[in-house]
Amino acid sequence: NVHQLFDVAQVVVHQPLPKGNRVAIVTNSAALGTLTAQACQSWGLEVVHGPTAVESEASHEEFRVALDAAFADDAVDSV
Repeated sequence: NVHQLFDVAQVVVHQPLPKGNRVAIVTNSAALGTLTAQACQSWGLEVVHGPTAVESEASHEEFRVALDAAFADDAVDSV
């Protein structure tokens, strides 16, 4: 709903900008990961970690492990 949309906007507005253009992609859909990577590249971003696709039925623990790996990669500026 509109209220939730404004909540998300507030989160985005108050986030610091990434240090660079290197991106990691973590998803539960290989197809959407590929589309996201293509979109990133079209905007001049460099996909350096991924896209990493966990299974569509992945547990929160599997997502956490994949995200932790992306955030821990020194070559990544944003996830």
